Amino acid sequence: MSRNFTEVPPKDVLTPQQQFAYRYILSVEGCDVATNLKWVMASNSVCLMPRPRYETWFMEGALIAGHHYVEVRDDFSDLEEKIDELEADPLRAREIVANANRHVAMFRNGRMERFAARPAEIFRGDRPAFALGLQRGLFRNDPGRSPDPRNGLSVITA
Repeated sequence: MSRNFTEVPPKDVLTPQQQFAYRYILSVEGCDVATNLKWVMASNSVCLMPRPRYETWFMEGALIAGHHYVEVRDDFSDLEEKIDELEADPLRAREIVANANRHVAMFRNGRMERFAARPAEIFRGDRPAFALGLQRGLFRNDPGRSPDPRNGLSVITA
């Protein structure tokens, strides 16, 4: 097989704005992070993707399958099944979108942006980023905020 991608015929491509019209959008990693993941999770569409393998400032490792996105197999063999499940439970789909939107919203917080943009300070030894975030007061347990399902804490977005 030729590795000369100039020989591959061009296909019609949908812009992000055109993709927003769909209830479900795939996010697929290649040799690096899926670059569409951030805007897909900021949209009103459910993100379907295999478990992320790459970690960036967006903290992909903190994303929870079934909570922030719908996990599909690496070969997408269960994609139709996952979409059928979402079609049968639109409330679940809306909850996943809302959780994804909350994950994106924490990066609109100046303190969180500064925290995520400093990887050398985030990972000291074996201390995870979440624990350091707790130390720095980036997370707190407040009534009226949606808790993180892993530990009952919520992200400061204001």
